[in-house]
Amino acid sequence: MPPGRNDAVATGMTELVWVFGYGSLMWRPGFEPAARVPTRISGFHRWLCMESHSRWGTPEAPGLVMGLLPGGSCKGLALGVEREAAADVLAYLDGREGPPYRRGTVRLRIGGRAVEAITYLSRADHPMFVGKLPADEAARKVRAGNGTAGSSREYLENTVRYLADVGIADRGLLGILRSVEAVDGGT
Repeated sequence: MPPGRNDAVATGMTELVWVFGYGSLMWRPGFEPAARVPTRISGFHRWLCMESHSRWGTPEAPGLVMGLLPGGSCKGLALGVEREAAADVLAYLDGREGPPYRRGTVRLRIGGRAVEAITYLSRADHPMFVGKLPADEAARKVRAGNGTAGSSREYLENTVRYLADVGIADRGLLGILRSVEAVDGGT
């Protein structure tokens, strides 16, 4: 569910443990966050740079999922986790995101204050890392991928839809989605 306009950061909310989501963590976190705040990080940008061999594809027909590449900035969602639940949530996320991703930290702003947040960074040394593929090749992989969590196309559609719901237009992802839809006849 997208954050509402009333997600004001109250006193003490910066005491939460923050997780920065930029892909499926925004729309399918797998835990109930105490707060959801749209935000931006600098130094990274979102891209379909990781193959998925299980959740959104298979080894024979890998799908693509988001990762963070160096440079630029990325709008996403800060998910606040109560300190008492943080160890369990991070253990869950480590299992969900690793090993193609590594846990790292980024700086972002919550209620006008700079805070450190945990995020999951693409590992360029991992075999599932494909980097910044040309849009037509990325669209081909998105069309082909279907795994235990759904299709890579659904993953992309959900991410683009969620971003639009919170007022974020990601032209690169939208272009790939349009390429997928054009080949699939708009369905």
